[in-house]
Amino acid sequence: ISYSHQGGLTIPLPMLEDKYLENNVDFLVDISFTNEHEYTGAPDLNGVIEFTEGNFSKSLSIRPSMQYSFTSKVSGNVSYEYRISDVRSIGRQDVGDFQFGVNIQIKG
Repeated sequence: ISYSHQGGLTIPLPMLEDKYLENNVDFLVDISFTNEHEYTGAPDLNGVIEFTEGNFSKSLSIRPSMQYSFTSKVSGNVSYEYRISDVRSIGRQDVGDFQFGVNIQIKG
């Protein structure tokens, strides 16, 4: 899911020309779900195959994020990812991850 907005704002500067700053903002939401099961089959005494559950793995990840740019020289992003995983050998784990970044272009 995504949404983009383009716009800008004018900053009035006393005794100077007003400064226009263009900005672009993108909002994104990524959702991922996996569910995997492993089964092993073996014939019983009557020749009928019986299945038993082996390993399994389930995971859910939700990641909302925002990317922005002010002019062509300043940009950045903010995101948070929340993951839930359940694996037979490890158990359930809940993990949250916050990320923040700023990029400033400097020419010399």
